[in-house]
Amino acid sequence: MSCPQCGKPVQDDDLVCKNCGVLLKKYDTPQAAMNDNTVHAEPKKGETIWEMFFSTKGRLNRKRYIKRLLVINVIGITITLIALFAYGGIHHVLMPRDLFHSLNYGIGFITLLPCAMLMVRRFHDFNRSGWWFFLIFLPYVCAVPLIAALFIKGTKGPNKYGPDPLQAEEKETK
Repeated sequence: MSCPQCGKPVQDDDLVCKNCGVLLKKYDTPQAAMNDNTVHAEPKKGETIWEMFFSTKGRLNRKRYIKRLLVINVIGITITLIALFAYGGIHHVLMPRDLFHSLNYGIGFITLLPCAMLMVRRFHDFNRSGWWFFLIFLPYVCAVPLIAALFIKGTKGPNKYGPDPLQAEEKETK
């Protein structure tokens, strides 16, 4: 079997061409393979803010995961501190305690969405489904996916979720 994009030989059980990164499909006829050029897994050179924090497509390596997680947390902490000092300082003199807790829960809920999207893309780097993210809500198991996302290296080479982000970084620096 050969890749429909670059023509290089691929194995029957490969999901992604190791040469060009095209997602492979099983085609009935050679003509169907020639006509289908819609699915590509090439990394984008410049990501928008939306793609960086709110997309579940593609893979995310550890370095970018940690940097983006830090950005989200710094923004959340900054908003919390501004609100805290704007509404009465540390001693809750002017701000009712319930309002302060509601504000904290709201900011936590707002930052949960981009953190979840980053975790899904991190699981894609392990060649796992994004549904594994929901393990963080299980007692006694919640630390396992968080530790894995921070310390375990992703799948080498392309997988079914796209090309290796580390190889894409090497190509960009050359």
